[in-house]
Amino acid sequence: MTMNNNLPLVDYTPSKSVKEARCGNNKFSDDIWDFKGFVEAPHWNDAKFRIDFTSFSQWESIKITIKKYIHSELLMNGFNSVKRKHSAFKQLVDFLNENHSIESFQDFTDNTIREYFQYLLKAISERGTPLSPMSIKKSAQVVKELIIRGGQRDWEVPTNTTKINSIYNELIINNKTLKEGTKFGVTNKVLPEEEVINSLIKTAREQLEKGEDVLTSASILLSTQLGLRISEVVLIQEGCLSVINGEYQITYLTSKTQKTPERVTRPANEIVVEAIRALEKHSKPLIRQFGEPYLFLTYTNRRKDPITIASHSNWTAKRLNPFIKKHDLRDEKGNLLKLTQHYFRHIFATYALKGGMKLHDVAEMMNHKSIMMTETYDHTKGQKQEVIKDILSGEIPVTTTNKIVLESLEGEENPFKGLTTDQVDKMRRALKIELLPHGMCLHHPMRGEPCEQDGVCLGCHEFIASARHLPVYEARLERVEQELNTLDNDKSIYTTKLRFQQGMLEKYVSDLQEKLAEKEFQEALLEVAGAKHDE
Repeated sequence: MTMNNNLPLVDYTPSKSVKEARCGNNKFSDDIWDFKGFVEAPHWNDAKFRIDFTSFSQWESIKITIKKYIHSELLMNGFNSVKRKHSAFKQLVDFLNENHSIESFQDFTDNTIREYFQYLLKAISERGTPLSPMSIKKSAQVVKELIIRGGQRDWEVPTNTTKINSIYNELIINNKTLKEGTKFGVTNKVLPEEEVINSLIKTAREQLEKGEDVLTSASILLSTQLGLRISEVVLIQEGCLSVINGEYQITYLTSKTQKTPERVTRPANEIVVEAIRALEKHSKPLIRQFGEPYLFLTYTNRRKDPITIASHSNWTAKRLNPFIKKHDLRDEKGNLLKLTQHYFRHIFATYALKGGMKLHDVAEMMNHKSIMMTETYDHTKGQKQEVIKDILSGEIPVTTTNKIVLESLEGEENPFKGLTTDQVDKMRRALKIELLPHGMCLHHPMRGEPCEQDGVCLGCHEFIASARHLPVYEARLERVEQELNTLDNDKSIYTTKLRFQQGMLEKYVSDLQEKLAEKEFQEALLEVAGAKHDE
């Protein structure tokens, strides 16, 4: 595909009418705008490069106004984001077909806008189910934005747009059902048990070793190990692996949250390397015929294009579900697994956070702009919130080298004491306190200061060790002592670090054991006192 890298998606000259503008390979006046050559997506079919306005042909004024809105969006945002906004106008077509008196956006009075938003709340999708909260919100949002922007730019919209925001807030933003359905940091997905996930990954690795189901198996492994979207997976190329400072890294293309596609490099573990090697072996003959170094190549029934990049559309239905059925992969209840490819991003994030990766690092791995989005993928959030509450409110004994923090948490003036789990979580977020697999970190990244000990928590003033994590410290202390016993050179830097860790771990274990014993003693006294009172 020849790329027009030097040209923007659309042209705009303030001194000229927008109707004279170029829109991709077309003119503004055309009802289909084709952006092939302007968007780097070699795995797309031709239809995906198009923005089609023909569904609004019977409402000429409305069609032109929507074109102006989409044109203005293409000047500011990436193609994928704009295409999603264009799709959000679909419900408007159905609404117009039911309201024959509307011929222009100028006919959208405050009552009409209210009626449209109420229509969206009751609308039914093509599948016969109610619209999702996100679809309702997007469909309302694009109409609201179009009318407000049109009022500022002299489009054919109502002259008075002052009430549209309050109507939008009343019916959409403040709608409790929509709030729950579109809230960041919340997901209704239920992940399979760890055993089931391990079985799935094991099966995928076995199939790669046999050279069977290569594309599906590799997609499972790459998504679970790196958190990749399927649209990112299918564009991975030959030669994507490199070695930096003795560690494997993988480079791939991402564009979901970017205005333009961007190549990123991420750490690659043994499973990722294994998957890429299997793909390279599988795709070698196809690459020679296709002429491009993509690893997810497949044969087609088309004479002109016998080989193409595997389409990520309907990947679950066409590849993942048949794979699950073929290998009889079942959940903990004995039912066939019900997963979509996107579940693997949830699996990656959940187990990365469980394994100790910080939220900001997981967000970077997943190419998220907001950690609030990343929290949506964390399925241990409820458990973590309870642990955080117990630690910060003083319910669980803690120790730290930071005397001020220790006095605050153990004193009567503890600011977290008496608060609910949600209240503690809100304060914790504001203070940027993070729960780690081995304690709690108080380091605030927004201060712009580097981590005091470069990620080594033991002995750090920003680290809180808790009795909840006592087994972790005891096991780590045992390993450190075993390692020290095998070392002859007592003066090496490595040995010095181990001895420092040994000293801090001994302090944590000793302090926490003593505090736990005291807590148990006080609880026993209260129990005895309560028994005597009952007598």
